[in-house]
Amino acid sequence: MYSRSSSRKVLDGPPSISDFTIEGGTELTIGNTYPITITLSPSSDLADCFYAFDTETQHTFSDDAASKSQCTELLGISDKTEYTAKLQASGSAGSFNLFIQVVDREGRDNVRSKGVTLLLPLPTLSILEHPISYFKHGDPVTLPVSTNWNQNDKEQYSLKFVKQQHPPSEIDGYINEATYDQQNDQYTITAPNSIDSDDKNPIYIALIKTGSDEIISPQKIENIFYCIEPKILSFKDSNQNDDYQYFAEQTVSLEFEAKIFDDDATIAQPQYQIEEDNAVDIILEKKGSKYTFTYTTKENIPKDENIKITLTLTDKAGQSVSKEVVIHLRTSPHIYGPTFNSDKSEYSTGDVIVLVIKFENFDSREGKFMYRFNKDDFKELDDSKVTTLSKFRNILADPVSYQLSIPSPENIQEGENTLEVKLAQGNDQPESNVVSQKITFVKAANPEPVDPTPEKPIPTPSPKGGLSGGQIAGIVFGVLLGIVIIVLIVYFVFCKKSQEKSSEELEESGSGVEV
Repeated sequence: MYSRSSSRKVLDGPPSISDFTIEGGTELTIGNTYPITITLSPSSDLADCFYAFDTETQHTFSDDAASKSQCTELLGISDKTEYTAKLQASGSAGSFNLFIQVVDREGRDNVRSKGVTLLLPLPTLSILEHPISYFKHGDPVTLPVSTNWNQNDKEQYSLKFVKQQHPPSEIDGYINEATYDQQNDQYTITAPNSIDSDDKNPIYIALIKTGSDEIISPQKIENIFYCIEPKILSFKDSNQNDDYQYFAEQTVSLEFEAKIFDDDATIAQPQYQIEEDNAVDIILEKKGSKYTFTYTTKENIPKDENIKITLTLTDKAGQSVSKEVVIHLRTSPHIYGPTFNSDKSEYSTGDVIVLVIKFENFDSREGKFMYRFNKDDFKELDDSKVTTLSKFRNILADPVSYQLSIPSPENIQEGENTLEVKLAQGNDQPESNVVSQKITFVKAANPEPVDPTPEKPIPTPSPKGGLSGGQIAGIVFGVLLGIVIIVLIVYFVFCKKSQEKSSEELEESGSGVEV
């Protein structure tokens, strides 16, 4: 006789929560997620887990989603006697009972509760995108900050800051307080009233709750620069002779030293202004601690005078600084109005270019005329090629006019060329300004060799409104021929009358002779 045993699966009993714990304690910040550990006795095969916050001592978990929230990441450990899961604190701040409901795979459930406190999350600061900004002393600075108060009372917090190289390690390191604009929900600070050196350090900010030592949401703001107050330390003409006088179109070299943001005046919108004229942008050259630039005097200086040159710098914060220097100008010959004195529109090798130049500020020139083509070296024009037109037309003419006969260059450049003319310094007269005239050169189809000997001089084109040498010779010849003809006519008339008179006298003498 024997006994037969049968085996069958024994179901676990209904779940029973003996305890549950929350990682971090019972003070929960709304919006945060917290791990929980659920202990069962006896073990149970859980299928789900739910939770709810309620001020009441009892809570009914219904199928209504509003009555519960589902735990996440439910995981059984220790032979189904312990489970872990996660829940998120939600609702409003205050004291609540946290109810945990577990459900096994048979649909049986169990609920257990524990008292918790829901806290509002701390306010947060975030930095907005912003360009590099430059400020001068005393400027208001709006911080590029966005604030999320998370239902906290704004008045319980202050934003404190410090501008330095490294972040503060303690709350006392935030030594300045920003001003809160409630209407626009923004914070502003003020640049120091005196800035002795450039400040490119970042700004460290944090929210500080009244009565608390906690540094809340510390942040770092970069690219807010404080600019030193600019100064031009010296500004002078680089010519050390204070009595030096500049003539027309002469280059003046000016130099200065400056104390300015980034120690770079080249980016400080440098400009100069002559007396009350419009300001002119300039390009500076830096040589060590000095900056240099040039200015060209005007082309017409009719009298000795002093002019004021004002230098202005404007830094990136909009701070401007100016300084003046005075230079002396000397009366200079002024030439102008170069015009062609011939009908030619094109020239080739061997041609003579005849120009009329007007001259003023002196009774007559003392220096030699100089010319050049296309920025070559200036050449002296022989005085034999210069004619003072006003002496023959009107001795009191003002200004004086000079006719220049300028030879074409041996190696011409076909097309448009630039001819420049000036008067060199002579005796008490300084150098004049430079005038220019466009010249068109073409290559002659059959150029004849030019004989520069006295026997065959270079022909001079006829001036506008004047006569060529051949025309004048023809007129002279015609006049002489006319005079000769008149003399001959007078001679023949005189001879005829003389013959008639002689005949009459013979007739009278013959009538008294007897035959």
